[in-house]
Amino acid sequence: MFLRTIAPDLTVSSRVRVLFKVFFLFLFLSMGIVAQASVSTPATLPLITPYGLVHYRLRGSLNSQKDTAGNTLSQNIYSHRVAYYLGVKAQVSDQLSVQVQIGNDWVMTDVVNYKLNNNWNYSKGIAPYFNLAFATWNPGPFNFSIGKLPVVSYGPLDLLERSIATNTYGSGGPGLGASFLGWISGTSNALIGLKAGIPVLKSETKLAATLTYAIIDGDGALNTIRGQILSNDPKRNPSAQLLILDLPFANGALSLTPQFFTVLNRNFNKNTEKSDVEFGAGIDAGIKAGKISFRAKGGYATYSNKNTRTDFPVNDTTISTLPKLKQVGAIGSVGTSIPAGPGIALLDIAISSDENSVVQGSRIIYPYIDAKYNWSPTKNFDIIPRVRFFITQYGNSYALDSRTWIWPELIFQAKF
Repeated sequence: MFLRTIAPDLTVSSRVRVLFKVFFLFLFLSMGIVAQASVSTPATLPLITPYGLVHYRLRGSLNSQKDTAGNTLSQNIYSHRVAYYLGVKAQVSDQLSVQVQIGNDWVMTDVVNYKLNNNWNYSKGIAPYFNLAFATWNPGPFNFSIGKLPVVSYGPLDLLERSIATNTYGSGGPGLGASFLGWISGTSNALIGLKAGIPVLKSETKLAATLTYAIIDGDGALNTIRGQILSNDPKRNPSAQLLILDLPFANGALSLTPQFFTVLNRNFNKNTEKSDVEFGAGIDAGIKAGKISFRAKGGYATYSNKNTRTDFPVNDTTISTLPKLKQVGAIGSVGTSIPAGPGIALLDIAISSDENSVVQGSRIIYPYIDAKYNWSPTKNFDIIPRVRFFITQYGNSYALDSRTWIWPELIFQAKF
């Protein structure tokens, strides 16, 4: 709306350039304020901190699959990927802070090719968007945030991301399990909504409760935009509403975060005005032993169409237009970070599953292995060799038997 107000006739690409100019002007002025504050009174508010990331990957993709008849297919792909963002954190007052970050899909990254290099022969590519844009009011007894917020998965949200994107926990769409993608890849750890938190313990032992609330209507696979039509007897068609409860606990080297979510009106039948909910639960744990750290998390989620698959009675006969569905997903992972030589070795192993439990042989299992080594030859610059294994094992109701992707990568990354 701001861009339309100042330049109503601009094309989309022109608006993107205007957006960049406005953002960089804001950043330039912010840095000037920071410099002035450092000369005079460092504690003077607002305190503004810019930050950024440039990330580049060289990726090989070795893919193969086998069907139940024993036929096999394979492919080898080489590609480059890019990620970037630029952000500003502002402590406006003792109680108010604001953070804005603009960039591309910096976790998933974007493919690199000539067409997407903003060449004038083609439409412009890899356009940035706001990864984060939120404000937090923290008077002390509680905190309250609004906007595009940072939201992290502690287990079950990895399943929720697949549920929203594919209407399953992995078997729909491209058939990617929650252990492969998860919440961070699908959302860059961000969600538009409201968040309220209460610190329960603030001493050496820390405990808090955080509730996030958002609307998740509008996805073609999940639900169309909800609404009513003019009618003598208008039917309800309420929004699908997401509630996430986090209970982070920390004491010394140990951290535990139980996480729960529910989607109210996950499915809704506007003829009968009945709904089905989706819910999930899980926990994330971490512990440090000197310079070595260990981590583990797990989650479970499910939803069905028990209440919504029945449409309405016709001539004393109940009409049902949908097959029975009870989707069940589970995920678990373990990982460690160990200093080795001049850098840090990281290993994560995960497995997730997806099943419609009313269909025999519909379970799919997704084992995943991620091994990488992080070396920083200079401050804020990382060189990261990495290899990942994405394995899919299909149930006996599928024509495919298995699929394996092996992705070796070399990553270069700089931050400030």
